[in-house]
Amino acid sequence: MALTRDFKETVAVRVQSDPAFAQALLDEAINLFINGEPESAKLILRDLVNATVGFEVLAEEIHKPAKSLHRMLSRSGNPTMSNISAVFAAIKHALKVEVHTTDRGGLIHASHVITSSRGATQSVTRGSAGTTAGSVRWADCPLRIV
Repeated sequence: MALTRDFKETVAVRVQSDPAFAQALLDEAINLFINGEPESAKLILRDLVNATVGFEVLAEEIHKPAKSLHRMLSRSGNPTMSNISAVFAAIKHALKVEVHTTDRGGLIHASHVITSSRGATQSVTRGSAGTTAGSVRWADCPLRIV
């Protein structure tokens, strides 16, 4: 029998080992949320929380019960703007990126400004089709908060 791994576990391992993948998930959550698909965005955020800060730490950080956060980030959850903003802020902090948005052709796109430990700054932009402008060699670019 082939060895299998739970999907959520696979996502968590990949987020922790691949910063570009973690950023892609954050980008997708942002783009889905601001372009009218909050249900899918919340599920991606839930995976990111599990893979980065965890619900217990997030609960302490934003002063909300972990159980409430689990409900908020479920498909049927109904988080307030201040709660969803706090979740995004915690994930941005955990991934050590700044997020900037631009309007291109009626769709909002997320971009990240990343500073390497060597002080070089690079902007990475993902559109709704998942394309990336700019290139980052992630093995050479330890992330830190800008």
